[in-house]
Amino acid sequence: MTGNRLTLSLYNYDIPGNQFPDAPSVGSSSHDEITGIGYYSERNNIRMPAYHRFDLGMNIHKVLKNGRKGIWNFSLYNMYCRMNPITIKKDDINKIWDAMENQWSRGFKTLSFIPVIPSVSYTYIF
Repeated sequence: MTGNRLTLSLYNYDIPGNQFPDAPSVGSSSHDEITGIGYYSERNNIRMPAYHRFDLGMNIHKVLKNGRKGIWNFSLYNMYCRMNPITIKKDDINKIWDAMENQWSRGFKTLSFIPVIPSVSYTYIF
């Protein structure tokens, strides 16, 4: 399926130093660097990468005594182990040097879920 849309601040406003002492504080990094206030250009401004997975399952039916039935189920969720991103996180620390503009820029990280989930179940029908 096509990636979901999300709203992410791509830029930050600089915070004036002592000009507004009563202004609410904003987060700072571990290096005491002020990160600024996020600027959101528009709603749903980012599209996530496409999401896809391959699930595989197999059922084994067995007729038991007295007409009862047992079913074994073996399955794999996301069989080919694709790390589908569930969200994008903006890094609060300037880590990437942009040589074209001679300045530091922020990085973005995608967060993913568990790659493969095996499953075994047994159903007893009486």
